[in-house]
Amino acid sequence: MKISTISARGIAGLPDLDLDLAGGGGAAPHSLFLVTGAAASGKTRLLEAIVATFEAVGPYEGIVRALDWVPDTNAAGRIELGLRLDGADGASVGGTTNVAVRFESGRVVVDAASGVSKLLGRYDHQDTTAKREYFPETRQLWCDSFADGLGALEQSLLRGSKGPRKYSFVPRFLASLPDDPVQSERFGAAITHLAPGLKYLPSHREHCFSSRGGSPVRVADLSSSEADAVLIGATAAMIGLSHSLVLLDRPELYVPPERIVAWTEALATLGVDNQWLIATSSPELVHAVPRAQIAWLGSGARERGRSE
Repeated sequence: MKISTISARGIAGLPDLDLDLAGGGGAAPHSLFLVTGAAASGKTRLLEAIVATFEAVGPYEGIVRALDWVPDTNAAGRIELGLRLDGADGASVGGTTNVAVRFESGRVVVDAASGVSKLLGRYDHQDTTAKREYFPETRQLWCDSFADGLGALEQSLLRGSKGPRKYSFVPRFLASLPDDPVQSERFGAAITHLAPGLKYLPSHREHCFSSRGGSPVRVADLSSSEADAVLIGATAAMIGLSHSLVLLDRPELYVPPERIVAWTEALATLGVDNQWLIATSSPELVHAVPRAQIAWLGSGARERGRSE
């Protein structure tokens, strides 16, 4: 599942926009697309608007309220996504489809075929199932004693959220890996790509990481960039992140400038045929990505981006 176009009108905190993530002419959507711009230009708001659209059309879980997007009940707003679905999913709906959500008179109105809503509401942890995943700016490891279960039913209640509890599964997931060689290998490979100085030690139950060749430590002892790699790698391995849409906010908060381009390239190793839509202010990342794969938000942002 990939997004080919995004259109928004009248959404609070988001400029009216029309984005082409494919380049037109029936081309396949880009597997990596950046959204950039100045502070408060709407980058994070756009990602959250996409999440809200999916929740309204085919929810894993979540309540979409019209007033969160159009506070004035006398006004109206609309978000529309052009989707490309491949394989059996694409065959069942014709390959490409549009879904739209209108906010008007304080209510939410969904415009989507019933078959598409059913597909988007499906959730399991198989690599063959298209999913959407959101890594918010505020993501962090939850190392409290509470831990959510690893099953699809429990996890479907959390995937669209942005609260810290979303990642409370990580300690339990790490504890399960020594008994699951396939998942252990997948997670270890993810860590190798996302944090080259960090090593996963499957033979250690609690102190299962070594940072830069040091003694084994717990996940709670890792740096913020290492913890972010664990969080993303564990999510990808647990849910079977392939053929999916992945929204990721502000990687530069966790990854140093000299690593961010290689780190972003490493995201492609976490699964097969994913589309990564990343909101970022990182000049290093923006300069490294072709302009056709970047949307500039805010007044004059495109001109500034071209001249830098």
